Amino acid sequence: MGMTPFGVKITEFRTARKMSHDELARQLKLSAAELTTWQNGFNGVPSLVMLYQIERILKLTPFEIGELKAAARISAPEVVIPTQGLSISAVILLHLFTARLPRMADKTIVAIRKLLEKSPE
Repeated sequence: MGMTPFGVKITEFRTARKMSHDELARQLKLSAAELTTWQNGFNGVPSLVMLYQIERILKLTPFEIGELKAAARISAPEVVIPTQGLSISAVILLHLFTARLPRMADKTIVAIRKLLEKSPE
């Protein structure tokens, strides 16, 4: 598993402020390994307390705070999609996507994401 969107944002904000991974971990009162597990989604979605601590330590702008919170919301290590009430076509699509996603080229993933972001709700 690679870095979650939350982990990518933390790294982006931390490096922009020339702060090391170890220094951020120290200020959060975590080991460097614990911070890595948060960034990679192994500890689930961060708590509001942790988000606040990161915001304070990195002195994030209001816009950056919004970006970090949005990234945290979509960083759950596992996604559960209830299929009750979906059409059979939708269920088949979910199963195909789940089976093929691990081997899918990034270019294809980006194209699908763009298509879904453009489609009406």
